[in-house]
Amino acid sequence: RWLVQNQAAARSIVAVWDRQLRVMEGDQKIALLYLCNEVMLTSKDKTSAFVVEFMEVLVEALAHCKREVQTIQIGDGDVGKVLQRLVQIWDNRKLFSPQYTKRLHDSLRDGGALAKALAPA
Repeated sequence: RWLVQNQAAARSIVAVWDRQLRVMEGDQKIALLYLCNEVMLTSKDKTSAFVVEFMEVLVEALAHCKREVQTIQIGDGDVGKVLQRLVQIWDNRKLFSPQYTKRLHDSLRDGGALAKALAPA
């Protein structure tokens, strides 16, 4: 709730989130992705500040998670399925454009190589 109420600090908050994602271990990375999901879905009707800021880092963040934690089991599924499910939720909720959603899917499929190639210069 605090995050959603502090839209003006979205850029700083997402920068800290991204830094922490890189240093966290295993399933803690997934917890941060769930936090990202909650913040974006909760705040999107009020303002798009968090969605816009997360778009700057999500493609590489998902590719990073796929590369770093692909052998971890979470509940009944592996991390790859959890990551795919998050992207599917964002797609179903029309959180991003179809082109950006494709980049997210691509980052999971190939660990980010294609996503980096498609990224604007």
